[in-house]
This record gives sequence, C-alpha cells and structure tokens, in this order.
Amino acid sequence: MKRALIPLLAIACTAWTQTPTPIRVWGFEGIKPIVLHWEGEYSRQHPNVHFSNVWHGAAAVPAGLYDGVADIAVLGREWWPVDNMAFHWVYQYAPFGVEVAAASSYAPRPSFTPVVIVNSANPLQSITLAQLDAVFGSQHRLATQNARMWGDLGLTGEWRNRVILPVGYGEDDALGVFFRKRVLEEDYKPNPESVLLQGPDADRAIAARVAEDRDAIGYTSGAAAHIHGVRVIPIIEGGRALAADGNDLESGEYPLSRSVSLYLNRKPGERLPSEIENFLLFILSGQGQRAMPGNGAYLPLSEHRRQRAAARVTGAWTKEATSKEWKQ
Repeated sequence: MKRALIPLLAIACTAWTQTPTPIRVWGFEGIKPIVLHWEGEYSRQHPNVHFSNVWHGAAAVPAGLYDGVADIAVLGREWWPVDNMAFHWVYQYAPFGVEVAAASSYAPRPSFTPVVIVNSANPLQSITLAQLDAVFGSQHRLATQNARMWGDLGLTGEWRNRVILPVGYGEDDALGVFFRKRVLEEDYKPNPESVLLQGPDADRAIAARVAEDRDAIGYTSGAAAHIHGVRVIPIIEGGRALAADGNDLESGEYPLSRSVSLYLNRKPGERLPSEIENFLLFILSGQGQRAMPGNGAYLPLSEHRRQRAAARVTGAWTKEATSKEWKQ
C-alpha cells in the first residue's frame, strides 16, 4: 500500500511545484526598459507570476499577437491598418489596445512625441494643426487652402513673400505615418516642395536641414531639436499654446501627443484572463504609473486618462472607445 502511494505523491508534488504558464510578451526592443520595469515591480508583489519576453523590431511584433504566440504586444508605435488587417483576417475582430503611458519628445524612436521646429531666425511664434496641414499637405482636411508663403501664416515684412520649405519624415517612416494620420488626416499628396527624410538618422537630419535654411519648418524629436539654429514652437489649440512637455503630454492635450499602448487579443464581449487583466490594472494603478524609469522618456497618464484606460480593461467600454478601437 505504501509503495502504491509513492508514485502518486511524486506526481502531486511535481504538479504543486510546476512553474505557472508565463505571460508572453512580444515587444519592440527600444521600449524594453519600461516593460521590464513593470514586470519586475509586479513580480515582486506576485512571485507566482512569470513573464516570457521576446524582443523584435516594431514591424515584427504584431505577428506574435495574430499568430497566437504572444499575450501582449508592445510596438512602440501606433497599431497600423496593415497590422489590423492581418489580425482581423485571423480573428474577424480588432485587437484590443489600451494606453499605459505618455511618450515624451525624448522617448526612443519610433515612440517619441514630435515637436515643431523653425529656424532660429524665423519670427513665427506658434502654429495650429490646420496651419501645419496647410503647409505640409495638398488636399487639406483641416485647412481651407494651401500655405506656401510665410505671409500665409501671418508673417509680414521681408518674410511675407518667402517660400516655406516643409521638412518631415517619409511616408514609410513611423513618424511620417503618424503625422499623415494625425495632421493631414490621410492626405497622400504632400506639398510638392516638401523634403521628406527617413531612416535611423532622420531625426537629426530634419533638425539640421531646418537649422541651415531660414525658410524651413519641420517636426522631429526633442533630443534632435537641441541644436544651434533651431527653435521649438508651441501648437495653438483652443486658444492655448500647448508644448510637448509636462501636463500637456500627460493629459494628451498637446495635439501631437503619442502614447505607449499594449495590444491584446480580447474577443468583444469577453474579459481578459485574470492574470493578464490584473497585470494591466497594476500598470494603470498609481503605483504602476510611478514605477516608470525616471529618465523622462515616458510619463504617467493623467488621472482622467488612467481611469478611462482601467475602465476599458475591466470591460467598461464606451461607444466612443469602441469606435476608436476599430479605426486604429
């Protein structure tokens, strides 16, 4: 009888000590520090929870989600329509995205929130989204007409008849895709005078071009904008001059704000597995938001955004949120 119990006890002990199935994360390499920070903080409080991380370039990360080998995808950029098409083809519904942090203008590429820059000699003090559309686009969803001369933006004197030189990112660059979606509203016909750059050195190249040409205007990272001959200008919205820093980023009020989002496979009408839902709610808790590395690359969400994101995680979707999810 005792001999018969020994194998059963061995099996029971093995099952009891078996490592739980890890939460599988596929992430963009550049966002690795913040993800590992969250995981480390959470694991310290929940030692039974483990993570399995695979790091890729941003373009490869969505495949982990629609191939079913990742529970969470962190791209470091927005979820593009081409990503959505692949996921929707497999599952017939959109992926579930939830923002978990604000990206500063100093976040690594391609996550950063861009700033608008002009040459230091340029007297322009601010600009609106509609004016950016008028300068960089041709079809215009926000503007009513082209702005091709600096006089079209209100400058006078010697600047009135000077031709604007728009400098930005190429259409295949993550920042170019973001700008076209946010400012040009999918205008695929840029100002023909535009200089569009892409590649790993595009941030600095854009700033350098603006620094050397008095008639240039561009958008780039906060880090690249800190060179001689360039000046950052705020964006006017609702009568306020909004800058890519502090409260305007945390609240999302800065018009070119970007955020870090986690993407998951959540079937409409169903909840996420409890271990994943609890991890997301930790990230969105006060403690999780304070747990971000202190280098200023990523910022906590404002209280309103944090609560709204947490409500979405637990299933309190609004019609507006659902609509936006499908438009990603």
